[in-house]
Amino acid sequence: MWILQTFLAIVAGLYTRWFHGWALLAGWATAMLYGAIAAYNVTVPKTATRLVNGEAVTDVLGTRHFGGSLADFPFTDTKVYIALSALTINIIVSVAVTLVLRAGREGSGRGGRDDPGRLLLRQRSC
Repeated sequence: MWILQTFLAIVAGLYTRWFHGWALLAGWATAMLYGAIAAYNVTVPKTATRLVNGEAVTDVLGTRHFGGSLADFPFTDTKVYIALSALTINIIVSVAVTLVLRAGREGSGRGGRDDPGRLLLRQRSC
């Protein structure tokens, strides 16, 4: 799940100039948080099997987390691969934040010479 979230930043961030740099970071962080929480919330029974009088007996000892890679897609009851739903969230957040930052004239977020979003440092004169 975590590796797939870098796909948008690498492919779209390096090969196109459309996305704002901070928007890619916001989308990545949102998707990582969602994916980690969704994966943690997938639980399965924690069991132990033992022999009693020659027969196998299974005891349920509670639940354990990170029990699978499928979870409900947000706001639906449809089970999907967690990494794909996180990537969808990554794309939606990245596009939305890019549009908001462009509307606010925040530059490209890449720190170029003519970028108004660039952090300007004063040169120290001797």
